Amino acid sequence: MRKRFVANSTVAALVAIAWVGASLPVRGQTASQNPADKPPAKAAVKAADRPAEKAAAPIKRTPDGQPDIRGIWNKSGGNINEANPPKVSYTEDCQTFFARKAEPTGFNNLEPRPKPQHAPAKPPPQGIVDPPDRVLPWRPEAAAWRQDYMMKMGPPPHSLDHIELPARCAPPGPWQGGITRILQPPGAVVLFHENDHASRTIHLNGRPHLGPTIKLFMGDSIGRWEGNTLVVDTTNLNGKASYGSFGRPIPYYSDEVHVTERFTVKAGDWIDYEIVYDDPKLFTRSIRSVGYFFPADDGYELREETCVEGSYTLKNIFGF
Repeated sequence: MRKRFVANSTVAALVAIAWVGASLPVRGQTASQNPADKPPAKAAVKAADRPAEKAAAPIKRTPDGQPDIRGIWNKSGGNINEANPPKVSYTEDCQTFFARKAEPTGFNNLEPRPKPQHAPAKPPPQGIVDPPDRVLPWRPEAAAWRQDYMMKMGPPPHSLDHIELPARCAPPGPWQGGITRILQPPGAVVLFHENDHASRTIHLNGRPHLGPTIKLFMGDSIGRWEGNTLVVDTTNLNGKASYGSFGRPIPYYSDEVHVTERFTVKAGDWIDYEIVYDDPKLFTRSIRSVGYFFPADDGYELREETCVEGSYTLKNIFGF
């Protein structure tokens, strides 16, 4: 709310004192757009510190005793950031396409998103921690398939089956990152992702997994609370999307992948994240990756980020 100007000098002084003593807005509160209404510079700098370097926000509880993680969060890490992605030797036509100056599109005019208000000043480690060298334990036949697939992605692609998955609006899976709204209805934790409007339900009612013939993009997630840690077991993934936002590093995960996650609530404004990938068709052993959640900017609302199949990516896919 914009501050009203007050003619009476005494009232104005009292209003000024109240603003100086006010605390930072809580997560979800709409921040003022008036520069004069912003908190003091010292408080703003402190808000950017990593939670471990300041007083941790208390962990709130839902009526049934769970840590209250409702709100909008930034998720960082948990991805498969391998150390040695393969090199792709493009055809002469592809090299000519990439050498051409791309025509400007609406995306070129977008301003870069500023650093999130509550991002840690010193980000902790994120990404693969096991294997320690981040070299993925590929099965030989899977590595050969991957190299062949990447060569056929073009541009232009070898077939419709080789179009990169973001152009097909395929969600990457339960490891989706970015801005996420978390809800806690009775018996579940629900995640709404800003990217591609993907959503995911983690069931806490103790039911068994779905039958093996039912396959889903986000899989079937069963969770339980162990103290302040939400442990989630996910099966029934359909193998029709990738391990990341873009399919070139690992075009697809398999339909036998099994994922185990741990969301550990360390404070009211910090969640440690760990994910273990077991994909026996692609890898000879499991892969463990870590990350974290921190609050979105005060007053942030999820954007209407709709994916339209093809759209602006047609130039990059087919070269026209």
